[in-house]
Amino acid sequence: MLELIEISRLFLASLAASGVAGWYSFDVVEYFKNSKSEE
Repeated sequence: MLELIEISRLFLASLAASGVAGWYSFDVVEYFKNSKSEE
């Protein structure tokens, strides 16, 4: 049972990390688009 809890915890942690990384990369792409269009 403990293994199941650890696996689900790792899964949720990796899911949250990938979600945050996705949002940050999306913001970076939008930022570069805006800065390039202003020049």
